[in-house]
Amino acid sequence: MLYSILRPRLLSPYRHTKKAKLGSLLSLVGVCDRKFVHGAAAASGDRDTYKTTENASGPVTQHPHNSTFGGLGRYLRSFDSSLLEPAETPVSSSPNSELISSYTWLPTTSPPTIHVPGVTPTWKPMIFPAQLASDDQFIDPPNRSRSDYRFEAAFQATNLMKPGFRFDNVDIVARHRTLLDLFKFSCDRGHSKRLTNLNLYLIKNTLIIAERKSLDDEGAKGSFKFGRDFRRANTQLPIGAEEEFNYRMIQYSLGGLSCAVLSRVDACCRSSDDDMSLEPDFTTVASHGTPLDNHGMSKAPSPPLKSPLVKVIARGSIDPQSSTVEITTTTRQRSKSSNIRQLLKEQLWFSRTPYLFQGIHGGQGFFRKPRTAHLTQNDFRAWEATEDNQAGLRKMVHLLSQLRDTVKATEEKSCVVLVSSRNLRVFVNGGRPGMGIPKILSDNTVAEFWSS
Repeated sequence: MLYSILRPRLLSPYRHTKKAKLGSLLSLVGVCDRKFVHGAAAASGDRDTYKTTENASGPVTQHPHNSTFGGLGRYLRSFDSSLLEPAETPVSSSPNSELISSYTWLPTTSPPTIHVPGVTPTWKPMIFPAQLASDDQFIDPPNRSRSDYRFEAAFQATNLMKPGFRFDNVDIVARHRTLLDLFKFSCDRGHSKRLTNLNLYLIKNTLIIAERKSLDDEGAKGSFKFGRDFRRANTQLPIGAEEEFNYRMIQYSLGGLSCAVLSRVDACCRSSDDDMSLEPDFTTVASHGTPLDNHGMSKAPSPPLKSPLVKVIARGSIDPQSSTVEITTTTRQRSKSSNIRQLLKEQLWFSRTPYLFQGIHGGQGFFRKPRTAHLTQNDFRAWEATEDNQAGLRKMVHLLSQLRDTVKATEEKSCVVLVSSRNLRVFVNGGRPGMGIPKILSDNTVAEFWSS
C-alpha cells in the first residue's frame, strides 16, 4: 500500500534513478525492513533487484550494483547519528602528524606502477579570470577502481620509505575524506553525498576502511566538472615528469586512536625561483643510495616487496607536509554558503593540509577570483576546540571504536556498511559468489607489516 502511494512520485524518464528515489523516500518514512525494500524495488519494474543466496555462513544478499563490493551476510547492528555517544578522550591535532609514505601513480602502465616517493606538482596559479572546458572524460588511476587491494600501493611505498615500520599499533587505516564524512555523520548533519557504502577489514587489531567508490574520482563524462583541468591549469610538473595523482599517508592520533590516513596532494608551495627541470629535484633514490628525506624518513631504503599488484620504482623527492596544497572547485552559488569557511577548515583538518586554493565558477567553467587560505597549527587547534566540532570528533572516535569491535566479533573479520540518511547498518561481508571475501591487502604485505 505504501508503495502505491509513493509510486506517482517515483515516475521518471530516467530509469536508473528510480530506485535511488525510492530508497530516499522509504528512508524518510522510516522503512527499515530489508524484505520490504527488496520487494518494492522489484515492484518498481526495475530489472536490477536484490538476490538472496545461501552459503556456509547463512543468507547472503547480493546488491545488483555491488558485485565488486561483496554481498551482504547476516545483519549485525546499526548506528543512528543522533544517538552516538562521545568518547572520553579529547581530540587534538597535537602533536603534529608523521609522514609514513608518499607515492605517485604513473599514467596507464601494466602492471600498475608507482614512483616512491614520487613528485608533486608546483602550485603556479594561472591568470584570472579564465575559461576552462569541463573534464572531458573519466580517467581512473591504475588499481584504484577496485575495492580489493585498495591500499596496496600505500603499503608498498611505506616498505621502501620506512623499512621496519609496523602497523601493529595502528588502530585505523582510511582515506581522509572517509574520516571527514564519518565526522559529518557523527555531527548528525544527515547523509553526505560523498559517503558511499563501506568495506571494513580487520587485520590483527587494525581496522581498514575502504570506500566502494574512490572519493577522489572526478570528471565523469558529461558531468560538467572542472576539478581535473583546474588542477592542471594551476600546477606545473618538473620537466621530464609525467606522473599525476600523488598520494601520501600520514599518521596522527584521533583521541585514543592511532590513525594512518591516506590523502591526495594536489600541489606544493615552492619559491618562485625553483628550478623546474628534472634535476636535481627529481632524483633517482635507488642509484644515489642517500637518505630519502629528513622529515621522518628512513636513511636506508629497503628493497620493494615482491607484489604482482603494483610495480615500485624508487624515484622522486619529498616536500614537507607544511607546503602541501589542496586544489578544489565549486560553483558561485555554493561558495556563498554561510558555513563555507567551517567546511573548508574541517576538510583541511583531516588531511593536515595547510593551503587551500579553490576555483569558483558560475557552472560553465568561467573562473573569476579564486579563494585562497592558509591554515596554521593554531588555526587547526582553534577549529577543533569549538564545542560542536569537539563533540563531533569525539563521537566519531567512539563510532570508529565500535565499528572495529563489531568486525572483531565476526569470524570473517570483514563487514559491509550500508549508508542511509542518519543511519549506518553493518552486515557481515558475504563475499562474491564462488570467490569468497575480496582482500584489501596481499598476503605478503600483511606478513610484512603485522606481527604473526
